[in-house]
Amino acid sequence: NKWSHFVRVGLLSFSFLALPSPLWTVGAEVDGKISRTATWQWPDPTTIETKLDDWMTSRSLQPDRQLELLKIWIDPAVPNPGPHTLDRLVQVLTMVEPRITESLNSIAPDRDAKTLPDLSWIDSELPTWARDSIRLAVARNLVQRRWFDEALVILEPMSIEASIDPSTLLYYRGACYHHLLRKKECLGDLSKLLERELEVPTRYAVTARMMMADMEPLKADSLDEVARMMNDVSRRLDLGRAGKQTLDGEQ
Repeated sequence: NKWSHFVRVGLLSFSFLALPSPLWTVGAEVDGKISRTATWQWPDPTTIETKLDDWMTSRSLQPDRQLELLKIWIDPAVPNPGPHTLDRLVQVLTMVEPRITESLNSIAPDRDAKTLPDLSWIDSELPTWARDSIRLAVARNLVQRRWFDEALVILEPMSIEASIDPSTLLYYRGACYHHLLRKKECLGDLSKLLERELEVPTRYAVTARMMMADMEPLKADSLDEVARMMNDVSRRLDLGRAGKQTLDGEQ
């Protein structure tokens, strides 16, 4: 009914907008069956460490400083894999390149940002694995601001095979698809995320199931879809988005 729909949407919005820092506990140990059926893999932390070490060497960091930063990356007290991996890598990258901090802070959920940060410089100054990680962190901030269209432009071309954190990529891209009513893509990404349900953060898994349950009964041109489209128009107007997409949605 209408009331349960509003409650469901409210819970979904709170679940990934309320907490800006994604430091959640990774779930229980995965059993052999789930590992065998998953179609995607976690990245090898040793490979990432080698790339990070090589990059810092290319930046002419002193050996003592490199060792200090590598200790952050290999901190045994921080669980792997998932968003903790992304957070640790971004932390190290920002300590070497301050412009990354400026870009992320400019669109933090508590900032009154109106425009996207300029990330054009990272294409020429950062290796692929690093710039993809920064873009993922930027997109995560955008989703938390409800800038779903802008976040999806960043997330849609990303590959889970090359991602430092496939779980965050699938979760936030799925959230964008959910809010933009792209049912097929939403169910595809969230189903893939749940292939490793016991390994991804509990909050990712629970919210993914909620979003899937919310999207599965959605039918094209139904009253439910029209109501959601109008809600999205309201969101765009709240954010000052009065362009073609907003006008199309109103029609």
